[in-house]
Amino acid sequence: PTNIGSFLNDLPARNRVVLRTADGATFPGRTVRLYRPSSGKDSDWRQHPYQLDFDAIPDAEFVADAQGGIDVGRNPFSDGPLVIYVDQANVVAILEIDDAGTRRHGYLESRSLNLAYWRGETESAEHVVIVDPPPCAVGIGPDKVEPRHEAVVSGPYVQFTWPAEANRVYEVWVSVDGARAVSVHRMTSARDQIAKTRQSVSGRRVAWWLTEGAPGSGCPPRRSAIYYFDLDGVKWERRRPVRP
Repeated sequence: PTNIGSFLNDLPARNRVVLRTADGATFPGRTVRLYRPSSGKDSDWRQHPYQLDFDAIPDAEFVADAQGGIDVGRNPFSDGPLVIYVDQANVVAILEIDDAGTRRHGYLESRSLNLAYWRGETESAEHVVIVDPPPCAVGIGPDKVEPRHEAVVSGPYVQFTWPAEANRVYEVWVSVDGARAVSVHRMTSARDQIAKTRQSVSGRRVAWWLTEGAPGSGCPPRRSAIYYFDLDGVKWERRRPVRP
């Protein structure tokens, strides 16, 4: 379609990126080099569609603040629009620091900025980039355990239900009518189970999702899809199945 990837350009107006190691160490005062992917089209895309091409010349340099963060503006990936076609892609940037003579790298994905924008952080957002990251899974599947993720609405109350795995930390996030998301529940699951939490929610349009972390893994929390339902004022109980 002619509008493929147009959502990629939904970016917060200001973005702050904090670089840290998997065990939480930050790099205050360090120079951070940012490498953008080429925005040019690839004439040989049939051999490697969607590839990202980087050269060895940094496109921007920053000095990290006292908390190890840098301000990268609205779009650190390109001077023009973000695109992802089979012959052109520019949706990831590489961040590089020198640490005691060793070059260390992290990867800033445009989707992190998109997700912040869609959860209501349209003016400013903060993101964490892990340098030399461990292999990490990126999302929570909806079908691990039955029942699937579900919201049951009864008057002003909503019961959120999801499959939880042992030794994982879960948070339930809710955004009502486009407002900035808040965490309404946090738990550590001691066993495989169907987890539930009941909350009072007022408004009209509700977006909710889960984050899941593995303590000690060094990986950032994984995110589920965003699920939606409407609070339409009906008094009797009704189920809201997954609608990502």
